[in-house]
Formats: sequence, C-alpha cells, structure tokens
Amino acid sequence: MPRVYDISDVLEVASRPSSLEDRLNQLMTHFESQMDHLDHIDEQTHHSLPLVPIPKFSQSSSTVSSDLTLIESLLDTTPDKALEVLQRLVRNPNAQWASETQRHGVMAVLELKRDVLAVMATGSGKTMLAIIPPLMEPDYTTVIVLPFRLLMADMKRRLDGMDVPYEAYNGNPLKGQANIVLVSADSVQVDSWKEHINLLNQKRRVVRQVFDEVHEPLVAQSYRDTLHNVYRMRDILKAQLVGLTATLNESQEKILFQMYIFGHDTLVLRTGSNRPELKFVWPSPVPRFNLVAAVKEVIERHPKVKPEDRALIFVPRLHDGHTISSSLGVDFYHGDLDDKECSNIHSEWLMGKKYAMVCTSAFGSGNDYAHTRLIIHAGNPHEMTGYAQEVGRAGRDKRPATCHLISFPAYSPDLQGEPDLGGKEAMYNAIFRVPSCIRYKITSHFDRTGTHCSQGFSNQHCSFCENLLASPSSAKRGPLDAFQEQTESAKKRKVNDEVSELSVSTASLTILSENVVPLWPVQEHLNFDSLDRLFGDSDRLHPQFGKKDCCRYPDLIAPLVFGIFLDPAIRPHMEAHIGQTFENMNTFIDWLNSSPIPGHKSHLTAVFLWYATIHTHFTP
Repeated sequence: MPRVYDISDVLEVASRPSSLEDRLNQLMTHFESQMDHLDHIDEQTHHSLPLVPIPKFSQSSSTVSSDLTLIESLLDTTPDKALEVLQRLVRNPNAQWASETQRHGVMAVLELKRDVLAVMATGSGKTMLAIIPPLMEPDYTTVIVLPFRLLMADMKRRLDGMDVPYEAYNGNPLKGQANIVLVSADSVQVDSWKEHINLLNQKRRVVRQVFDEVHEPLVAQSYRDTLHNVYRMRDILKAQLVGLTATLNESQEKILFQMYIFGHDTLVLRTGSNRPELKFVWPSPVPRFNLVAAVKEVIERHPKVKPEDRALIFVPRLHDGHTISSSLGVDFYHGDLDDKECSNIHSEWLMGKKYAMVCTSAFGSGNDYAHTRLIIHAGNPHEMTGYAQEVGRAGRDKRPATCHLISFPAYSPDLQGEPDLGGKEAMYNAIFRVPSCIRYKITSHFDRTGTHCSQGFSNQHCSFCENLLASPSSAKRGPLDAFQEQTESAKKRKVNDEVSELSVSTASLTILSENVVPLWPVQEHLNFDSLDRLFGDSDRLHPQFGKKDCCRYPDLIAPLVFGIFLDPAIRPHMEAHIGQTFENMNTFIDWLNSSPIPGHKSHLTAVFLWYATIHTHFTP
C-alpha cells in the first residue's frame, strides 16, 4: 500500500517554532517513525481520514518541493501566512491588515488559547477574525452564529464572493464537507442542532464558535426570548468563543461576559468607534405631519451622484415606513416580510433599481454594501446602540457619507422595567439636551474617551461644529438700506448714553478692547450666536444676538473667555471660581455649552462677568 500520513500528526511538529531547515528535518524524522506503524494498519480503517501523500524532498537540498509547500501552507499559522490568506480573500496581493488590532485578533483566534471579544468599528475588518482562521485549519470546524437573517444572507454572499466553502445549517444533519458552518442564533437553542453538531464534532472537531453582533442579546431581551439563554451554546461543545461587535461600551461588556460565560482570561480587543468619513446632521425637530416632506427635502439635497450611490431611510414605526415608501415610490424592508420578499427587495436595492430604500432596524446590521452615501433617520431612534449600528451602514468605502436625523419634538424615553442596556437615555440626551458636538455624543457612549470633530483633520464636521465654526454670512441689502448707516449711528449713541446706568462699568468694556487684540486668531474659529444676551437681561446695553450688528464691541466675549482659558496665570483662578477643572479645550467647550450655573444666562457670560469684576488683579 502507498505510504500515507495523517496531517493532524504533522500539525504538532510543524507548529513548533524553528527554522525551515529544522522543520524539514523534524518532519522527515516524524514521517520515518510513523512508517512501520502505518504499514500495519488496515487501509479500511484509514480511508475516511484526511490523508495526503508524503512529500518528496531531498535532505541535501534546501529547496522545498511543491507537495511540501502545500503542507506548509496548511500548517503555517504565522502572521505572514495569515496575511497571505487575507490577500487571497480580497484578491489583492498588496493588501495589508486594516489595523494592528485586526492582525492581533486573527492571531489570537488562531492560538485557540482563550476566548476573544472584538469590539471594532464598522468597516474595520472584524469579520476576518471569523473567516481567516478556519481557512488555516483544514481539520477543524468553525461555527459562525448569526442573529439576523440579513446577516446570514450577507455572510453567504460574502463567502461566495471570496470562493470560501461553507455549510448553512437547515435543520438536517451536517454533511461536514466544509469547515465553516453557518447557523442562526435561534437554531443553536434547538435540540436537533445540539445533536447534529455533536455528530459533526466526532468527525471533524469543532474548535470555535463565533457569534456575530454579539451585543444583540443585550438589546433584544424584550422581544427575542430565544436569546435569553445564549450561554447554553457553550454547554454543547468545549470550544473557543469569539464575539464580534461594533457597538459595546465597557458597562455592557461586564454583563455580556456573564451572559455568554466568557472566560476570565478573555482577550478584549477594542478600536475607537469613531467613523471620520461620516457627517452627522441633526437639525431642529420637525412636527410629525411634516415627516414625508422633510425626507424628500433631504434626498433632494443629497441626490445620487454616481451609479453605485445608495441611500437608506430608517424608520422606528411601521406606519411611517409604509407612508414614506408609498410617497417616494421605493421599497420598504421590514421584519414582517418573508425571506424571499426581503431577499428580492435587498437585491433590487443593491442592483440600483432604486436609489433609496426604506427600512426598519431589521436592516441595521449585516448590510455591508460599500457605497451607501446617505442615511436618513425619519423619526427619533429608540437607542444609541441601534442608531450607531444603522449609521454604520454608511461610507463603508471610506468616502464621505451623510447621516441625517429628522427628529420629532421631545418625548420621554421609556426607562421602566428592564435595564437600559441599549442606551435609550443616552439617545434621548443626545438629541434633546444641551447642543454640542454630535460625533462626541456618539463616540463617548461607546469609548472610554469620546472624539470631537475637531480632533483630526479627517473628521467631517457635524452640523453643530459646522455652525459653531461658520463665519457670519453677509446680510442681503433691501430697498431702504441706504439709511442703514444713520440707523446704526443712532443705536450706538443710545448704547453709549445708557452704559453708565448699568451695573457693568465702562471699565469692563475698556478691559475688553485692550485685552482682546491678541485673541483674534481664536475668534476666527468660534461663533457663539446661541447666546441670549451679552450682559444680564438688559436689551439697552446689548440687543439680542440676532441684531448684534449694532454692537459697539462685536465678538469680544468669546475670544476673551477663551483667552482666560489659554492664560496659565488666570485659568487656575477661573477654575477655582467655578469649581471645575478642564483637561483640554474640548472639555472646556462642552462645559460652556452645558446648562448654566444659577443666576447666569450662560457659562460664557458667567466667566466674562467674573473676569470683569476681578480683572485688576491681573492687570500690571
């Protein structure tokens, strides 16, 4: 009989760290030690094992034959080999790791020494942690658990596109012809699955279970009973658990560990949740009866520019979805449709038959189409986790994309009953509390430290930051503007006549004019039109800011306050006065935009009035 060997025997030897020459000698010695034993084994007992011919090579040559190269490719689990697999999958011989976190994650999964939880931003390549390892383990099986049918369809489409074999569980015994098995999160709770996966485990060992969108059981407890006991997927097999998600903060992480029974030594990999290519636009709320008109207006402002461009309109209510779908003449993807209907709608959208598609949260995970240029949320999102997942569908090609929120007037979030694991209160506060950087509001919910639009040149400015930094627009001239100069002169004289009657002295204004000159570079990057008054409640000294063109001291307060912050001699006194310590400019801006302390219209004017009172202490 021809001499044969079991590749699993070679795995232990070939995986030892050594030079290629040492590995060849080790393989040679191991093969020779197995020859006599294999000659005595009946061929019938070995025909089902994954066997390959013995490689032919010369001990006197360092050149490896093609047969041995094949074995090395199957056994080598080095980062270089993993990168080669990645390059083949994406059909780009020059492709590199998307990040060091992706590389580290793939290698940690391959080690099979501990569980792995990867919290990586959408578009960061975390799915490769599920796909690359089984392609380097020909004798092992990886099970990928998918909580949504859209995720299942998308994973099939992705694997088909990369020519990766897989087997999708359909309730029947598994054939074991591929070492990647796809299964729905609902199926892993069924007894038939447990029976069938155990049978497969006897033929081809199941070494790993990957749960995509691992956060889903946290946010779906109120409507998906089958996800309440996800830990039971672990009592079937002794296998590594790999969790993948883009939206999980550290407080949720602790609950997730208990829910899945992650090991105490689990490796947690995190990238920041910031997506610099996304522009967040959150205008003022609109009445619900204006919803359709508002959606149409947004689409008109963001038309299809390139053939591959697409748009998604997320709705929190089925009624709104049907109304918008009918008005725009586009399809509506939602969970009440059967699999065939969902597949057809999704396919037509992908093919570009319609630029836009209306959808519910059922489309919020798993759609990795690269060229989604516009995301519209038509209505208040329920939770921050769901919102982040849904806007994560945009800009997967790393090109700029817009995420536009059409919100309704303030509502009270339902925080009764189960814990707020999905971020209902965070979503409510982000929309309706004190205006500030939208990017920071989103990223600070998921990351230890949030990211402002100003932190990095690649970040697109959100609507708040854009308005903050915008220069004042030139006023349009009307038929009576010829008399504008005289009107302004009269207003200025009136202000000057009445300054002495107010509690704030003219000396304060003098201090402003003397000290503000070095601060103009700061002013060029600021715009505080949101202030109600410059001083107290008096319109006599200063009118509302919508009319500030008549001001004798325009745009002085904001630069002065920022000058105080930037002055190392004055800043500690200011911080002591207000009882706050600021780590950087961004935290100071956040405080300025928060609710003012009692007795003041804003924190900006509070700092100014304090300085106007004590300025002599800092004047030479």
